[in-house]
Amino acid sequence: MLRATKRPTFQWGKALPVIFIVALIVSLYSIYMAFHIVPLWGLGSSWSPLAADRTTAFAHTIVFHVFFVLLVLCYVQVVRTEPGSIPDTGEWDCLVDEGAATPPAEGQPVTQETKRSGQRRRCRFCNKWKPDRAHHCRVCNSCVLKMDHHCPWIYNCVGYHNHKHFFLLLMYSPICCLFVTVTMVPTAWNSIEDEAPFVVMFFLLFGETLSLFLGVVTAGFLCFHIVLVSMNMTTIECCEKRRSGAKSLWDKGCVGNWAEVLGTNPFLWLVPFGPSPGDGLKFVSESTRLTADLESSRLGKRRIKRDNKGGLDGSLLISDGSLWPGGVRGKERG
Repeated sequence: MLRATKRPTFQWGKALPVIFIVALIVSLYSIYMAFHIVPLWGLGSSWSPLAADRTTAFAHTIVFHVFFVLLVLCYVQVVRTEPGSIPDTGEWDCLVDEGAATPPAEGQPVTQETKRSGQRRRCRFCNKWKPDRAHHCRVCNSCVLKMDHHCPWIYNCVGYHNHKHFFLLLMYSPICCLFVTVTMVPTAWNSIEDEAPFVVMFFLLFGETLSLFLGVVTAGFLCFHIVLVSMNMTTIECCEKRRSGAKSLWDKGCVGNWAEVLGTNPFLWLVPFGPSPGDGLKFVSESTRLTADLESSRLGKRRIKRDNKGGLDGSLLISDGSLWPGGVRGKERG
């Protein structure tokens, strides 16, 4: 059983970004309903920037509320869902001062990632062995499974168990904001031409500007995370691999990568519900690129032994078909 992430004592200062986001959501909803939807239904004050159109009002009301409800559900889920942490079971307890370069003892979990020195990854704060892709968050005061990043706007870390909720939040945010922007353009334009009361004009233009700004910003983040999910890579791994130029070892192919985040049931991909596939502790499977590389390495070793027996002038044939001169393996070129 996975241990719940130990969050620090609630602090109002760190919760202010969440309060700010809630205020933005309530403000945009109120402006859109009061100054666009209500006049379209022919309700409210005698002055209206638009003539009543119940068909358009019905369509805008239904579509807007579908995306709005999904956005709110995703936000609530990503805030309340623990991202996952290292289990409290004994096999993850680190009883040594430094990570060991030797293989794990019997009963201890086997991991693929190591430090540059070759030692096993351990957390000196939690005093536990780190699973692959786990990192310690000092804000949450816990090691987070498949940690993507700590997000102050949700007062939580984005990790294995709430990654789906975060991604869907990024998807529905620009959809909802840009829908408000596009559908409210005629209302705002008519308020300017007809010299509407200052308060009406102010709130319409404010809502247009705010929804457009938030829509563009969140759309940019969405595009970035679409790329990350497609490569089965977290934000932290992207920053690390960008420096080294390496690809993700956990790549399972396009469908496998998306299923790891959104779940194995495609019918639940677009809703913030459904269990996470797996436990967030192991990521190596037959479909990962790491498994393919290991298998390729084994085949290369067999070919080396076979070709050396055949006497290839002392050269070693590696898995990609190139030769290491003189049988000495140096640094790979290119």
